[in-house]
Amino acid sequence: MKLHDLEVFCAVAEEESFVNAAHRLFVSQSAVTQHIKKIETELGFPLLIRNKHFVKITAQGEIFHRAAKDILLRYRQALDDCAREKGAEHILRLSYVGPSGAPYLTDTLKQFHILYPECEIVTRRLRPDQVNSTLEQDETNLVFTPYDLIADSFQLFFYPLYEDQHYCVMAEGNPLSTMKELQCEDLAEKHIFLPSKAFRPAHMQAFVQILNKKELHCKLEEAYNIDNALIQLLSHGDAFAVMPGFSIPQHPQLCAVPLMDGICIRVGLAYRHPMTRMEEAFAVLARELPFPDIQPRVYRNSC
Repeated sequence: MKLHDLEVFCAVAEEESFVNAAHRLFVSQSAVTQHIKKIETELGFPLLIRNKHFVKITAQGEIFHRAAKDILLRYRQALDDCAREKGAEHILRLSYVGPSGAPYLTDTLKQFHILYPECEIVTRRLRPDQVNSTLEQDETNLVFTPYDLIADSFQLFFYPLYEDQHYCVMAEGNPLSTMKELQCEDLAEKHIFLPSKAFRPAHMQAFVQILNKKELHCKLEEAYNIDNALIQLLSHGDAFAVMPGFSIPQHPQLCAVPLMDGICIRVGLAYRHPMTRMEEAFAVLARELPFPDIQPRVYRNSC
């Protein structure tokens, strides 16, 4: 039995609802159900009584709930005690999907360093297909990522931070850069770069479906990664790339315009084990900081 299982059970026991527990943990209801079945099978007795109308905890479930909460608390305390030992350091191991210069992430890290100067911050950039395996193999503790990259994993949890949207990124001077916002129809017959299928999140798949459904006759071309898309945009002055706000590369010759495609992208922190107090402090700070305003006509940063 894993700590993940205990955290899921505690959520169901406290919410008295599989649906509410799934919302609280930002996982699917089926994932919660799998965790509970796994625990009850391993223990050999029921923890919950449930039907279509209610979820109630059994007497044995009450005992197990108290023990599970105590285990999770002791686990966090043990991590904190280890960090306070002589010679040990407070370390925040944070990975991210997207460019390292994303304003939201860098601003949060700056504020966190001011508040916790004793904490060593170790960062690592991931490809979208590396998120699940990196967390499951304990190579990192937190990953800044869109939710749909981990939605199919019942072993991982998600701490939501904000809701993002797609932007149309182009070279400065492109005729569409003067627009306050763009509709999908504005991209008709345009040359558009997208992440390759292997690394394309679900929200990008939805966007491609919109283009195909509207029969806009766009020329869609795959770019292996964000860096490749940047090179393509700068060398093709009439080309575009579509990406969420947190993925927009920093370059003085690029600008971005909001794309009104109706797609909402949930961005947050994915994790496997219960957060330490240091990680919780970072997560709370990240949620409290506002997402930086992206100007409706142009988004520009220095290199």
